[in-house]
Amino acid sequence: MKQHDFIKDSDTNGKDSIVIAQAKRRRLDLVARLICLVFAFVFWIYFVNMNDDDVTAEIKVTLDIVGKETLKAETGQMVYGLDTQEVTIVVKGTNRDIKKYSASDYKVRVDVSDISGSGKHTLEVVPVIPEDTGIKLSVESIQPQNVIIYSDYVSTKEVALEVENVEITTPYTLGEITLSTDKVRVSGPKAILDTIQKAKFRISESTPFHTSTTYTGFKLDFCDANGEYVPYDETIITYSTSDIRVEVPIYTQKPASVSVLVDGVALDSEVYLVDPLIATIVGDPTLLLSDDMKSFKIELNVTKEELEAGGVITRVVSASTLPKGITFEDGDSITVNITVIATRSS
Repeated sequence: MKQHDFIKDSDTNGKDSIVIAQAKRRRLDLVARLICLVFAFVFWIYFVNMNDDDVTAEIKVTLDIVGKETLKAETGQMVYGLDTQEVTIVVKGTNRDIKKYSASDYKVRVDVSDISGSGKHTLEVVPVIPEDTGIKLSVESIQPQNVIIYSDYVSTKEVALEVENVEITTPYTLGEITLSTDKVRVSGPKAILDTIQKAKFRISESTPFHTSTTYTGFKLDFCDANGEYVPYDETIITYSTSDIRVEVPIYTQKPASVSVLVDGVALDSEVYLVDPLIATIVGDPTLLLSDDMKSFKIELNVTKEELEAGGVITRVVSASTLPKGITFEDGDSITVNITVIATRSS
């Protein structure tokens, strides 16, 4: 009798024969699968590496300007006003070769070292592609093929420096802005510098003014003779504000009550009249609105003799008696008149 595609020798060894046959079949299946995987891998390697069909790829590359240092050293000129920053090149080569490189491996350059004379220039864009051994790439097209750039002699001049004020919303008040200097030196192409007549520091209206501020190392804007702002490239027009200080004082105010003391003891308000009863003090918001100032009041000392004499007692209160950084709204001092209406103290 046939069973499991083999002949049983006996009932005793039948089970052993079945196990051996199944093991052989599993080995044969495994070998067949391994052979299929090897053939698949070899085919994939062949497809990837032997696919030499020519293809093209469009690549965008940032334009690089070379020769600027040579131009400046030999002629005293600098370049500016490049009309484009990006160039598109179409590269031809095998699919395998093109895929070996990224956009950063391609360069496009314009050489300004041989520029003669100042003004407008049209220069050729030169592509630089990878040239590794065994790699064959070529540039099919480049757009644009030429670019426009300007050159001019480097110039330096001193211009007036101003601060453009902004409106400060309540409860803050903008004080008088002061500058450590009223001029700034500016360098750049002569043609652009000739249009600049004034430099301005513009305080952003969105600045959260919560305290007085000192600015240094700030960005400037420039104006022409008509007061119109001149657009400029910070890499072309240069200046330094690191040694210039702009002080922007910010104030707020609050009422402070006036009270009278006799020998350090508060006098009953029924005993006297005070004019003014409330004084307005001003100062930096961080000082005036601090916890220490929440219960602040102006206290005036009088003697028992002055009270008994009656009439009007006058006190001049100097701002120097107030906490540092705080003064009176009306000036450096206030005059307080105390009118005695009784002689009873508490």
